[in-house]
Amino acid sequence: MFDLIYNLSVRKLKENMKAIQEIYKELMIYPKIQQELINSHKQEYLEKKTIILKPGEILDGYYVVENGIVRAYVKNSQNEEITTDFFMKNEIVIDVVSLFRQQQSELFLQTVTEASLYKIQIQDFNELYRKYPEVSEWGRSWMTNQLFDLRARITFMAAKNAVERYNYLLQQKPELFLYVPLKYIASYIGVTETSLSRLRRRN
Repeated sequence: MFDLIYNLSVRKLKENMKAIQEIYKELMIYPKIQQELINSHKQEYLEKKTIILKPGEILDGYYVVENGIVRAYVKNSQNEEITTDFFMKNEIVIDVVSLFRQQQSELFLQTVTEASLYKIQIQDFNELYRKYPEVSEWGRSWMTNQLFDLRARITFMAAKNAVERYNYLLQQKPELFLYVPLKYIASYIGVTETSLSRLRRRN
């Protein structure tokens, strides 16, 4: 009876943590790793415009987005907010440098909408990383993909004009245009809010 109740509880938990299963899908074939990963993530419900991280703070874990949108941004010398990234469903919210080097962040991380996130503390991830070769391989692969994506995005943003940047973002993340203030999107693609409004009217 205990085993039946336990298995039903685990099944229900897994059904409610599909974002985690998607992020770690290569690891879900290992039952023990799967259960430890699930147990290591704690769910958080955050209100719109909640600051998760601000400059000078050290990130103590990363988040998996179940629902909602989070953005990363910096402030320039005129104290204007420049959005540097958006994080959406089944993506990881992180400041890589602050988390893995345990140094003060230069970024703000803020929810744009109400958000449901799963957080894992860095010490818990490091323990799994040391304990399981499969987790360390997943971590290296994830980091490599992030570096490639960052390089591609920097090149794209530098080489393409505003129309091309707008159209690309619209194709890749159309949900942003439904839920995110235009000023955040405008700063992300490097145009003014007025210019972005003109681009939207043309399209």
